[in-house]
Amino acid sequence: MIPTMSSGIMNSGKPLADLAQEYQFSVSTKDFPNLGESSYFFNAERFASQYESPNPLCFWMEVKGEPQARFVGFQNDGNLISPYRATFGSIELNEALAPEYLEAFIAEIISWCQENGLQEIQLKSWPACYDAHKSALLTHALVANGFEISQTDLNQHLVVDESPFWEGLHSSSKNKLNKAKKAGFSFQRLEVDRLDEAYALIKGCRDLKGYPTTMSYSAIAEMFQKFPEDYYLFGLMDGERLVACSVSIRINASILYNFYLADHLDYRSYSPLVMLHDELYAWCQGQGISIMDLGISTDQSVLNSSLHVFKRRLGCETSLKFSFNKTI
Repeated sequence: MIPTMSSGIMNSGKPLADLAQEYQFSVSTKDFPNLGESSYFFNAERFASQYESPNPLCFWMEVKGEPQARFVGFQNDGNLISPYRATFGSIELNEALAPEYLEAFIAEIISWCQENGLQEIQLKSWPACYDAHKSALLTHALVANGFEISQTDLNQHLVVDESPFWEGLHSSSKNKLNKAKKAGFSFQRLEVDRLDEAYALIKGCRDLKGYPTTMSYSAIAEMFQKFPEDYYLFGLMDGERLVACSVSIRINASILYNFYLADHLDYRSYSPLVMLHDELYAWCQGQGISIMDLGISTDQSVLNSSLHVFKRRLGCETSLKFSFNKTI
């Protein structure tokens, strides 16, 4: 049976009086404890539970009766994987969780996999920019438990603060922004009934550049239907004509992830994606969002130089995004 519960006391090598506190480890197909507002959408119960096969498993650790770490995984072809179909999954932890407990939590997951005859654990983690401190602790704890880094990607993001977007722009991008603004384009959060138009623009752009479009129209339309508070469609308009668009996902209260971006071939001379990011940045300011995640600029660890340079000229910072695996 899947539901599992165990408890233990970590001996961290400290004197007896300083031994780590008792923790409880649990696994369930039904319970997904909440770690608070900082939890990530792709690990939320409402997202993971949409998949009927394979069913999601939630592993979590409680310290002093409070959930402090959580991991949503899927059994697939004899392996435990995270995510199943998402940009990332991996382990989430609260700020208060001590490193030795995080290592213990990972060790418990490995033990559970051994007991259930699984062969490998595969994790794609969230970008380090989401929380550099937690990312460092997680990377260290995974490696300490025998995980190997299977892929290293470069992720780029904009820090959203009170500063105007244009302050971080490269001079060439400032010129492009001014040109697009003079053209009089308008910015809107679009209704979902324009998703088919936006998707056609996205797919056409990606086909032109030789990039795969990883989700079909029906699949992405289903996401908008299921998660209307988490999926956003934004557009830059010339009257009623769609000049550029973004499909964005609210990861949590502080993070917006731009999943798909595209611009119309007829308007390339205006570089409308620069203005679109300017408007998205302002929207994030109004929503209290502090990180706009523009995604990776690598493919299987191989750098896409032109994409990386484009994002850098928008003022993006770069962080690492790791994938891990461990043979059981």
